[in-house]
Amino acid sequence: MKSFSLYIMSFLLLAVSCGQRGGKTVGEASSQSDRDKGAIRIATMPTLDGLPLFIANERGWLEKEGLKVSFHPFTAHMDIDTALVGGSVDGAFTDIIRTERMTKKGEGRFEYLTSTELHWSLVTGKVARLNRLEQFGDKMVASTRFSATDYLTDQAFKDIKTTSNVYRVQINDVNIRLGMMLNNEMDAAWFAEPYTTRAINAGNKLVLSPKRDELKFGVLAFRAKYAEKAENKTLLANLAKAYSSACDSLNKNGLQAYSVEIMKYCQTDTSVVNHLPKMVFTHTEKPGEKVLDAVKEYLSR
Repeated sequence: MKSFSLYIMSFLLLAVSCGQRGGKTVGEASSQSDRDKGAIRIATMPTLDGLPLFIANERGWLEKEGLKVSFHPFTAHMDIDTALVGGSVDGAFTDIIRTERMTKKGEGRFEYLTSTELHWSLVTGKVARLNRLEQFGDKMVASTRFSATDYLTDQAFKDIKTTSNVYRVQINDVNIRLGMMLNNEMDAAWFAEPYTTRAINAGNKLVLSPKRDELKFGVLAFRAKYAEKAENKTLLANLAKAYSSACDSLNKNGLQAYSVEIMKYCQTDTSVVNHLPKMVFTHTEKPGEKVLDAVKEYLSR
């Protein structure tokens, strides 16, 4: 199904999303600067793809490898793009479609330390009464342009016949997206964990969930200018080692064993942590040709 959807731009929501990182006080800026000294600066989202490094940091495993990491939290991948291009961070947990698009636009080059467990689910609002994709005609789906959620919307509806267009609404900030779902202001939205579970716990319905063989669009990417420096190659090799060790611990003990870290870094509570689905975390591995080909095809549209 071609060109079935139209993006609706909400300038108010976009302004809120873009502005949430601004307005730091002098004290906050100074504190972040102190944390950054001698550290690998990594942008993060409040989602579970960053959990291996969150755990490694909290449990002292990074320090054991001689590493210091400064996390820079964001709630919109679009703002992470800005941080990467501007050089205020060295790397980021993000979406490979976004980094490859920046490369294509000449805004930077990136090296991937690993693919991550960033997967999205399609959730429908509890008052929307949507149980099948065929029912999405004239409905709104919250996603982000030039991202994996945009790609997933294409894939979800490409062979589906609906009575009218499916409207893609660009909601970049994950907290705003969830808030709109909880306030019955959105028919459907793509969420990553733990936001998926937060939405479901509030009575919303899971329509599409990640498949075992789904392409992995999540990445831990570093600016090439940073990664190519000789003194940083060893740091990133040690970071990969700590990441993989944390993956082993997660797979052995389960997510609930790290509820403190999840609540701290992912802005959630025990009721959500206790209902998270089982996840398998993979040792560091670079994105494969299959996902790179899918990204290339998407960006050539």
